[in-house]
Formats: sequence, structure tokens, C-alpha cells
Amino acid sequence: MSKSKYVINSSKLKSTREREKLTLEDAASSCSLSAQQINSLEKDLDVGFFNEHFKEIAVKKYITYLGLTQSEILIPEESNHSKEAEPSEQKLTPETNFQKLTNIAITKKKSTIISVLLVSLLLMLALKDPIETADNLQENEITTDALSDNPADLSLSDEPILMNEHDDHSHYSPNPIIANTEAASVNNLNDCITLLNTDNFQNYQTKYVPEKPNNYIHIKSSLTQTLCIQSGNEEAKSIIVTESEPLNFKGSAPFLVHINEPDKVEVYFQGWKVWLNPNFQVFKINSYRDPALTSLE
Repeated sequence: MSKSKYVINSSKLKSTREREKLTLEDAASSCSLSAQQINSLEKDLDVGFFNEHFKEIAVKKYITYLGLTQSEILIPEESNHSKEAEPSEQKLTPETNFQKLTNIAITKKKSTIISVLLVSLLLMLALKDPIETADNLQENEITTDALSDNPADLSLSDEPILMNEHDDHSHYSPNPIIANTEAASVNNLNDCITLLNTDNFQNYQTKYVPEKPNNYIHIKSSLTQTLCIQSGNEEAKSIIVTESEPLNFKGSAPFLVHINEPDKVEVYFQGWKVWLNPNFQVFKINSYRDPALTSLE
């Protein structure tokens, strides 16, 4: 993770939260963050953050939630080290000037090497995934313009959703539903309840630090389909999705979705594209779980 231009006044964050008698879970839920991320902000740690950019977004959210100002919490790195940066008084000589120039040259060379290594690493990661055509990339991209045209949207996103394919964890039965199985008709709410009440489903959970909140899923379909969706413990709903009308369904994880033709559908959750196993028609989509969170509970 790159070095931040700010130093976080983490002790003030923690003392303010404790003064308001708020738990880590209270703050995390209100800020759409995990308890581990709140704990890291209160200790100025990097654990739980994808990169420095997302850490900065998270701390600004937390500052606003606590009713503080950014100037109280975010201390510019230059100000924090101003005293350390002040050179001690000494007589400058040609020898000392030469030594300073040498040190600067070495530092710049190290920075150049590090930059080259970082660029190489990013290229290697990018080449791990299959190369997509320009048409595919354009087809998979979700923008705020596309979402704003959808009358069925229940919430909107500020940033484009990133796509990443994760390992599949599925519940199998002796006779799994195959993708080319005849589609079950959905006529009413009872049909949805029956279709979702099964042990034969793909169990999906995001594996990495989320870039989006876990209170909605976005669904695109290349054909008109009737989907059954259940949010948390709420009632199942029957919703029609078309190519021209994608869906942002707001609720709480886990989301349970029945899709007749999953190969014609794209689902996005917490900033990641969900890989739909074509052997299933029911998908249970759950949110990222921080492995270090158990130490705080």
C-alpha cells in the first residue's frame, strides 16, 4: 500500500466513539464498513483496506459520522514531520553539498526502481485474466448513466463497479439443477417461496475487501426473465428484468436469487462480479467476512 499524505489522529477517533458510547459494530454498520476497518482507522493501520485510496475514503466517512472535521483528524504528513525535517545548523562546505547531492541521486534512483517494479506487478496481475475484446469490456461496464435510466432501480452507485471472478462454493444435492433444465414458471409469490426453499444452490461469498456496501445487488439480463429474490429474512419477491431495464435490488445480505437462465444474467455485489455456476438456478450471495473480525467480537 502506498504511503498516505496524511497521518490520522486515531486516538481522537476512538475517544470520540467511546464518549458517544458506540461499539465498533455500531460505527461499522452506519458507515458501511467492517468492524476491523473501524478498528484499523482508530489505530492508523492498513489492515482491511484494498489500498490507501479506499482507506482515505473510509476515514472521511468515519469523520463525518462522528461529527468531527477533517482538519482535526487528518494531519498533513509534511506538518507532522516538519520538526524532523528541520536541518541542524551546520556549516555547509563543498564536501557536504556533494554528499547531499549524492544522497538525493540515490533516493531518486530507488524511487524509479520501485515505480518500475510496481508497474510490472500490475501488468502481471492484469495478464492473469483472459484478454477481453473491446466489445466485451464495453458490454460488461456499468456506469451511473446506465443505472439512472432504469425505473426499477432502488438505489444508485457513484462509481463504476469493478469485476472480479472468485472461487465458487456451492451446495450440491444428488441431482443438481443443470443449466439446460426446463425453466420453472413463476406465476405468484408462492412459486418464488417454493423455488427458493431448496438445498440445491450455489453459495457465493466475496473474498476480498469490498469496494461497495453490502445492501444491494445489481442484475443485468440479456433477455426478459422473471427472477425470484429474497433479501435477508424478508419476504421473497417476483421481479421482471429485461435487457433495457437492469435492476438494483436493495436489501440486506445474504441475498437469495432464483434465475431460470443464469448464463444470460450478470450479477454484481460489493463491487465484484459474481460468477454464476451454470449448474444451478438458485444462488445465495453473501458479503465479505473479515478473517480478523473474530478477535473483536
